[in-house]
Amino acid sequence: MTFRKTEAITINQKEFSETSQVLTFYTRDYGKITVLARGIKRPKHRLLNPPDLFSHSEIIFINKSPQGMNLLTEITVKDDFPSLRINLARLRLAFYIARFLDELTEPEEPSQPLFNLALRTIQQLASVEIIPGKTKKTRLTPVRTDVHPGGGRQVGPARKITTNSCSDTEKMIIFAFETQALKYLGYMPNTLTCPVCKKAVAKSRKVTFSFYNGSILCPACRVRQPRLADGQARKDDLIEVSAGVMKLVDVLSNPFLPNLERLKITRPMQAELRGFINKYITYIANT
Repeated sequence: MTFRKTEAITINQKEFSETSQVLTFYTRDYGKITVLARGIKRPKHRLLNPPDLFSHSEIIFINKSPQGMNLLTEITVKDDFPSLRINLARLRLAFYIARFLDELTEPEEPSQPLFNLALRTIQQLASVEIIPGKTKKTRLTPVRTDVHPGGGRQVGPARKITTNSCSDTEKMIIFAFETQALKYLGYMPNTLTCPVCKKAVAKSRKVTFSFYNGSILCPACRVRQPRLADGQARKDDLIEVSAGVMKLVDVLSNPFLPNLERLKITRPMQAELRGFINKYITYIANT
């Protein structure tokens, strides 16, 4: 048994007993871990308070043998992002980040860049500020990374829950998270060369993307896709996308992309990009 201390984002919660929970964290140093939090639901527990989903905490846990379950011994919530919990649109996006990490990462495979990306994205969502005016505009305010006084949740008057739809800035934040996370997980789409013939794909209005290869294909190699037993091509493997969407994937995968809120994309392009990313992530999750 070894005591370990690390930063963590809560990505899943399951009931274990009347007083205990099984929690899944994505951690800075150990990747995705699952721990048993004994007695965490007891009132006024001295060392444990139930963390909300996507909250940022510092945890201490006992790492047991592969046959046993890790045991949570102490947790200090650094930020539970209260501003996200009063806006249903942003709350849904934060839940999506937690689910993304839970479903697409393997246990105990650490990636500090991915942890930093997830935490930064949640902080950005919490810092999006609506600018008053005739049209709905947004901007990113500086992200605070300090610990709340006492290391716990912020306490204040109850605020009204809003149900407004996602702003363009919030959509761009999520697009950037998805493309950069796919890069860190080894699934970054290849948008330049054909993986079959190794040649650069000529630029055109539409290109063929293969989910199986994680890459665009040249017209000549498109017919070389994997076949089913009856000789038919895989219907779920190929998708026609615009060259503009592939360019956006390259741009958004840059972790040093400045002024994200100033990147303007037309609504049709947003819809096509969302469709492509959804299908690619679904393919990855099901293979």
